[in-house]
Amino acid sequence: MTTATTIDEVIAQLEQIIDDCISNKNRAGYFAMLYYNVTRRVKQGIVNQQFTDNVFVEKMDVLFANHYIKAWNQWQQGRQPSLSWDIAFKAVTAEPLIVLQHYLLGMNAHINLDLGIATVEALAGKSLQSIKKDFDAINALLGSMIDATKASLEKINPLMYLLRLHKKKLR
Repeated sequence: MTTATTIDEVIAQLEQIIDDCISNKNRAGYFAMLYYNVTRRVKQGIVNQQFTDNVFVEKMDVLFANHYIKAWNQWQQGRQPSLSWDIAFKAVTAEPLIVLQHYLLGMNAHINLDLGIATVEALAGKSLQSIKKDFDAINALLGSMIDATKASLEKINPLMYLLRLHKKKLR
């Protein structure tokens, strides 16, 4: 895979990763699918002009995604990705984790490492304050996806539903 330059290229590369994971029964596809859904939703937000600076949001999204795609390619080629991604990728092959754990490992590597790096790369002279509204809008977008993500998790892992019922009883 090459370095993506547009959000459509990111989506296409995520589709390739997902197809590869399905073909190889690779559990790394769980995070790839979650990330694909988020990226498609960000694209929808850009198309619908939901952001203050849609050009910046796409640039940021592409730079951010390229860090994941690069780590994926390194791992697939037997090369060493960053330590965060190495841990996440090794866990999918070594541990019988539940889907939520796969999500969290990928999110940890991607948000706690890649997001800061991609933000600095994307800023190019802008101040953090100038992008705050768009970051807040993306956080709201992510928040709007929580219920659908939980429902998907419950379909593939019925125990997630039982945990939600137990949580309600504790309140």
